[in-house]
Amino acid sequence: MNSWSKMKEDIAREMRGEAPRIKRRPGSVSEKADHLAQIGKLRYQIFLFEQKEEKNFSELGERMYQLAQVNGGKNPISDPIIKKKLAEARKIERKLRSLHDKMAQLRERAA
Repeated sequence: MNSWSKMKEDIAREMRGEAPRIKRRPGSVSEKADHLAQIGKLRYQIFLFEQKEEKNFSELGERMYQLAQVNGGKNPISDPIIKKKLAEARKIERKLRSLHDKMAQLRERAA
């Protein structure tokens, strides 16, 4: 039986739920694929949080500009919307730091 027909047979058995369990050895292809998938998911999450951070800072700057036009020299930090946006920024930064740490751990494991 050639490798292509064996592969088709294994896939058919897997679809039926009859596939034998394959032992995973360290460094196997499936582990590497899983590892790369985890890195890809983390990169996407980092991308989304960076976009969220950029949008948050844009809204923060817009609000500060509005307050500067209306209030003149008053302290914009006392505005509740600004406080909320700053709290969101801190939360996003913590999450990004956490994701970057996870990414570093995954890359260390791969090396």
